[in-house]
Amino acid sequence: MDLFTLPVELLIAIIAYLDPNDILAFCRICRLAHDVYEGSALLRYLVTLFATGMEDVNVLRPLDNGDRLAYLLQREALWGNIDFSRERHVMIPVNHRHSHVHDLTAGVYIFGDLSLVPDSLRTSSLRYVYLPTCTHRQELSRIDANPDWWTSAPIGVEALTIGLSLEENDLLAVLTSVPSPESVIQFHEHRDEGNHCIATIEIAGPYLLVLLAWLRSNASDELYVYDWTKAFLISHVSSENATYRGAAFLSSDTFILTNMRDNTIEFLSLVVPHAENERTRCRWVGKLALPALRRGSSLVSISCRTDAVRDCVVGVSAAARDSGSSLRSRSHRRAPVRCAPEKALVQFRMYLQGSREGHISLFTFVAHRGELLRIVNSSGFSTSTTEPTPLIAKPWDTWGPQATRWSDANETDTAWMAGNAGQRQVFITRDRPRHIRVRNYNAAAVRKVSMSTQRKVERRVKAVTGESITAHQDCFLNDIRSALPFFEISSEQTFDYDGVLMDEEHIIGLMEDEEDGYIRQLDVFIITPEKPQTCDCAHVK
Repeated sequence: MDLFTLPVELLIAIIAYLDPNDILAFCRICRLAHDVYEGSALLRYLVTLFATGMEDVNVLRPLDNGDRLAYLLQREALWGNIDFSRERHVMIPVNHRHSHVHDLTAGVYIFGDLSLVPDSLRTSSLRYVYLPTCTHRQELSRIDANPDWWTSAPIGVEALTIGLSLEENDLLAVLTSVPSPESVIQFHEHRDEGNHCIATIEIAGPYLLVLLAWLRSNASDELYVYDWTKAFLISHVSSENATYRGAAFLSSDTFILTNMRDNTIEFLSLVVPHAENERTRCRWVGKLALPALRRGSSLVSISCRTDAVRDCVVGVSAAARDSGSSLRSRSHRRAPVRCAPEKALVQFRMYLQGSREGHISLFTFVAHRGELLRIVNSSGFSTSTTEPTPLIAKPWDTWGPQATRWSDANETDTAWMAGNAGQRQVFITRDRPRHIRVRNYNAAAVRKVSMSTQRKVERRVKAVTGESITAHQDCFLNDIRSALPFFEISSEQTFDYDGVLMDEEHIIGLMEDEEDGYIRQLDVFIITPEKPQTCDCAHVK
């Protein structure tokens, strides 16, 4: 049967089931196939999603395939030119004395209130602000029309850190010094070793991990993995002091730990039992070595950050999600697309004490989390274990140079961890006044810029597809080679920001007080298309 004898609508519905590469192959068969493809917003939308590394979400939004395609194309164009005009700028003051606790997720920026207890570094309460998501009614979002941006969220007691799963579970997890009267679920107590603790909370679906790294030399590092929906402890591992510093979920059942003693990245998997009487187990499934250190140098810290693992909704009723009373309800993404999970970047930040006394250097590198999972899964680790010791790390030279891109403090300023979102990374130049730079690690976007004669001559755009060398700075044994392709665009304007953050819809410039160093202002730049409308504004300009 000749496919082209079918009604066009039926033919498109059939072709839409193909992989994007096969859809492109179909449109090259003949002129008729090409016309079918060009005339179908659905087929072009599916191919564009694949090329940009995005996925379709928010299916309940009243947008047809043509509108979704238009939104996606305009979104990519905005990020490809980064508009810092006044029309896309909103200034949000920070008038409270904030703590070290902060997070940027699901369109919500959260800052902790510093405890009033003298010399305490802990958080007494939380304040959060919903970031503006459109430019249609910008006159109502100006500072003179909306002086009170921040909402207070009491937690009842002092906190060490927080963890969030807003889009998926409307969940706020708080590590407190004593049981909190505000909590809904309380499920563990651990001996307090004092003020100086590096604490991490990460959440994916029903799983919640807590990493405690006390700075006292005789205190062990503690890793707890819970099923928070059942208040059930899945695993508890005590390690020698100064072993682990960073943790992040790469998928709904796999997370990583950064090991400072071994100079490695460890991969752990949560194995769900098949039988009802069995329990979920936590097992080490892989280990990747980082570049070898020079004799006399040592790691001070390795932290990591990636996007929240999505599509793991548990434990929240539809009534709770739709009631409008939760933090999640207002922060729920209105965009019809988001970064595909496997394409999202993981950013690692390393502080090293060099072989020269008193010399501390900062290095950062990024990798796609899907590629990290692929490397571990294909590396032939012969066994998994409940202890990390038996696993032999995969050497750096066999995986790292092609899968990562490195930079040092001379190239990027990443003092704040929320410097990556989706496939992009943002930073500011060191010398003032500063340019904001955005790097895009999407392979198709890099190829497009590399082949574009017009973009090649733009001074503020560059594509880097070859290998780069990051100097060892007396920290690593050798210079570091890395080759993950990217293209970078620099702002035309310069700024006096002390740091920059980003999510998939915003770039945020941070302004510090010159006297006390506290953040006093957030400059929010909205990177979302004005049309087709995806917000709830009554009128569109």
